[in-house]
Amino acid sequence: VFPALSNAMAVSLDLSANRIASVGAMPYLGNLQTLLLHDNAIADSMHTTSTIQRMCPRITTLSLIGNPCAPRGMAADVHFKYRAFVVTMLPGLTMLDDVAVQAHERDTGRRLFPQYAAMNAGGVSTNGYPTIPRSGVGYYSGGV
Repeated sequence: VFPALSNAMAVSLDLSANRIASVGAMPYLGNLQTLLLHDNAIADSMHTTSTIQRMCPRITTLSLIGNPCAPRGMAADVHFKYRAFVVTMLPGLTMLDDVAVQAHERDTGRRLFPQYAAMNAGGVSTNGYPTIPRSGVGYYSGGV
């Protein structure tokens, strides 16, 4: 799917329901603001958000719901941590999974994932990649 993308001027891209398992082959899309990846097969939220952070620096809207990393119907505490993690990794997001990002989610993300908040603020993590607490099947899978 990604090698076929050649228009770096795109501001919106809908790749929902395409059985995508990884965004690792995503090209640089410097103008992309909206990326819809819901209902695919993405299991690794760390790899996904890291790739999007590098390849889509202007991203403001992201949808991952319906993937193994963000299954529909996840427990409320897991959903809250998932959102806090994603908005910490992608601090420019204003919408995640069709819901506006709230200030308390950003605050929680900075508190739960300070090393990522520091990296995304231009700082350096002193702990490398930590083990992120797991609270449910499919949450932060892929060794994160």
